[in-house]
Amino acid sequence: MSRSGLLTPKQYQSEQSDEIVEWTRAHLTLPVVVKPTRGAGVSGVKVCHTLSQVRGAAENILNSKSYYDEVQNEILVQSCTQGQEYIVDIVSFDGHHKVVSVWEVDRDRRESPRLEKMMVVDHTQHRFSALIDYAKKVLDAVGLKFGPSHMEVMLTGDGPVIIELNSRLHGSLDPLLTTAVTGENHVSATVNAFVNNAHFIDSIGKAPGFSGYCGHVLLVSPVSGRQLQNFPWDRIESLPSFVSVKRWVKPGGQLQVTTGLQTAIGMVGLFHENFEQLNRDWKTIRAIENEYFMVPQASAEPT
Repeated sequence: MSRSGLLTPKQYQSEQSDEIVEWTRAHLTLPVVVKPTRGAGVSGVKVCHTLSQVRGAAENILNSKSYYDEVQNEILVQSCTQGQEYIVDIVSFDGHHKVVSVWEVDRDRRESPRLEKMMVVDHTQHRFSALIDYAKKVLDAVGLKFGPSHMEVMLTGDGPVIIELNSRLHGSLDPLLTTAVTGENHVSATVNAFVNNAHFIDSIGKAPGFSGYCGHVLLVSPVSGRQLQNFPWDRIESLPSFVSVKRWVKPGGQLQVTTGLQTAIGMVGLFHENFEQLNRDWKTIRAIENEYFMVPQASAEPT
């Protein structure tokens, strides 16, 4: 992609942890990001501040399986790009690209880039034009002409820089959310592209109407070894913007410190016509979590 004149991070791929360490030493400035090439849900992704951490992260990848239980045999080290992250979900047909949704992403980047929350933005606003133009140029550069794509882009002081591109649907996403916002979602747009491609191509030039705002909030655990008992799901489900929740840890299940989707308690989907209400509700979710984990384990369990 850099040959196409697009900004990209410095990166190197290898099957050997020694090669990853030596290339990092010679070509990058710490901190760096080490990740598997076949990962998902930030599983195995580490922000490394020392060469020792780089080696450890690389060896952990080679000794693990992916989110989809695949053997990990390739490691990628990448410069740590700073800025505001966005997710751009696009559907393409014969090189015609339609932006379905753009998400503003917040992560905890201390060890792994764990998702905190992501909120849909009105991508028809002029301030997102450079981001969208860049995303479409990336698809052209890699030759992705058909189907859905899920792209992570960092908006830096020098412009947009790609973090990852996946030729797939946006995973772990409740399609009700973007449907409520614009009347369309990543799945429905993909179906439309292949079932009625003339209508799909014609729709690209028509700006979507926004009926509200939506977001996803990851439910996180700050501790390991504690059982999930009496979690206040009812308080979350009673929030004005609540739409849906995915409960990944069952009652009585052992919690782990949340570093990604695999170790999260769950995911909450929110929608509201008023952005301020959406903003208040995700902050309330964090307050509910904090209150829950302040209670000692013995008090949280049923008597």
